[in-house]
Amino acid sequence: MPQTMTLETFTQLVGSYGAEPSRWPDEHRAAMHDFLQNQQSAQAVVGREGSLDDWLDQRLEPASDILHARLMANMQSQLSPLETSAEPQQSPAPSLTRRDYISAALPLAACFLAGVIFAPDALELVLGGPDILASLDLFADDLLLN
Repeated sequence: MPQTMTLETFTQLVGSYGAEPSRWPDEHRAAMHDFLQNQQSAQAVVGREGSLDDWLDQRLEPASDILHARLMANMQSQLSPLETSAEPQQSPAPSLTRRDYISAALPLAACFLAGVIFAPDALELVLGGPDILASLDLFADDLLLN
């Protein structure tokens, strides 16, 4: 709770809560009332925000009684099962089917096949020799100690 109200704080609070003093936060209401009584600039802020509040209130359509009743009934039907159960319900663990296993295995098999097909070309590119076994032998002699 601020000790002294400033115009900036007052403007921010009135902009957030509106010009109606009953909507102002309880912890700031007394300081805002005092500031409003003593500052003309605060009265201008309340007048401007009051006009905005009135304009916004004119644009709001009141909810029909039918819509209100429907919403309340829907909310009650959604909340009633939650209120009656004392312990949380656990959903059953999903069971995996053969199709699930196949769906998981197919991408792995495709990656393995691509590796088998392209590995010789990739090794030839990396090692730089036309004969892959000779290149691997030279590579092993250079890196591995006998």
